[in-house]
Amino acid sequence: MHQLFRDPVARILLLAALVIRLSFAFEVTRNRLDLSANPQLDVTFLHENAKEIASGDLRLTEPVLGNYRDIREKIYGPERYDRLFRPGTYVDSPGYLYFAALFEAVSGGSPYAVIFAQLVLDVLGCALVYLIALRVYGIAEARLALAAGALCLELVGHAGFVLRESFIAFLVTATVAAFVTGQRDPTPRAWVVAGLLWGAGWTTKLTFALLLPFVPFVAPRKRLAAFALGAALSIAPFVARNVSLGVRPLEMSATSLQVLAHRNMAGYRGYGEWVGQHDRIRSVLDAADGSWLGESSAGVLAAAIEGHERGGYVKQLGAKLFWFFAPVDFYNNISVACLRLASPVLAVCVVWWGVLSPFALLGFLAALRRREALPLVAAFATLGIGTALLSGVYTRYRVPIEPVACVFFASAVVEAARRIRARRPSGFAIVALALALRIGTEQPGPDKVHAAAWVSGTFPEQPRDYLLGRLR
Repeated sequence: MHQLFRDPVARILLLAALVIRLSFAFEVTRNRLDLSANPQLDVTFLHENAKEIASGDLRLTEPVLGNYRDIREKIYGPERYDRLFRPGTYVDSPGYLYFAALFEAVSGGSPYAVIFAQLVLDVLGCALVYLIALRVYGIAEARLALAAGALCLELVGHAGFVLRESFIAFLVTATVAAFVTGQRDPTPRAWVVAGLLWGAGWTTKLTFALLLPFVPFVAPRKRLAAFALGAALSIAPFVARNVSLGVRPLEMSATSLQVLAHRNMAGYRGYGEWVGQHDRIRSVLDAADGSWLGESSAGVLAAAIEGHERGGYVKQLGAKLFWFFAPVDFYNNISVACLRLASPVLAVCVVWWGVLSPFALLGFLAALRRREALPLVAAFATLGIGTALLSGVYTRYRVPIEPVACVFFASAVVEAARRIRARRPSGFAIVALALALRIGTEQPGPDKVHAAAWVSGTFPEQPRDYLLGRLR
């Protein structure tokens, strides 16, 4: 970290990141935009469960379903839900719930302490982006990656509410930083820390499991035990809690099966919600129940794929990949467009992904040839592209990978600049290709796209009142 504070440019950029995030926090607080009064949003479920833990129920013996009650009643059905998930099963993201509960306890139940903590944590994430880029590439890439991270206002927007995506983004960034450090200095301590961070990530976002196949290629063989020890220490409290309540030891989410069914069955467009498909989701779950894989994640995914016409699933994957890189503001819990309408100060928020994504893709492809960039490649491939292919595309699903995208963005831009300075045509080719990708993924009327993806089927005419739960 001392390299960061010795760099005057980095200090200025980090200060700018802090000012942007604190300004956002004060604006959200001043306008009381915590969203916890809106029963249709995840904020309510997360806030209520965090309050339960903060009040002393550390095992969260009776998780609050909140807006997920509809999933139990209308998608799984009570009989199936109760058969698959025993009482006490975490609804989703237990790692985040305990993080939020810590600040709920300190603040006496106010959601704004969590919001301030997330925004400060996001600044630390910017610092980690700088260090990752410095160690893998160089000082120019590190400074540009830090500048890009400071301007990731979609990430800032999600950190400004009791939503888990910014916390996941920090865990992704910290895990990548730990992997990069472990590559350069493969001490047991470094890999125990890497395991601890990976375990914290897995208890918050189950797709962290997709990183595991890459670990043997990043960590020296003699350090795999240290990584496993760190992961076990991180996960152990959750396993002990589950065992004490009669829940399966590694059961961390009661919502993943319906997501796999919904976002992979025939007809899903690759982005956003798909309204009024409860019966079709249940039919996928029924098909999985009758297969040899049963109602497991693999069984549900296989049943969803089998429902496609020939070549249909491949086309769906292509659509998901397209929408992942497209600069569209998909409405889900919160959106940049909604922030603009909710508060004049928040109108500065932009869909920064449209700037990052084409260069990030080129940087990712170039990094495939760099051994030292493997942690970045693994994270982007699994927690970015892999998550999109399994779970569809929302703005908030892209948020956790944006810090890693900032590093790839910086690497591609700096490489293009160096080649242009050296009067090599390939530098102009990189810029031209990035512009072609940007234009090729541009979509008219993004508000219409994300409005159609929202459960109501229409974008709220009074977004501020809607967000605050005043519209019924």
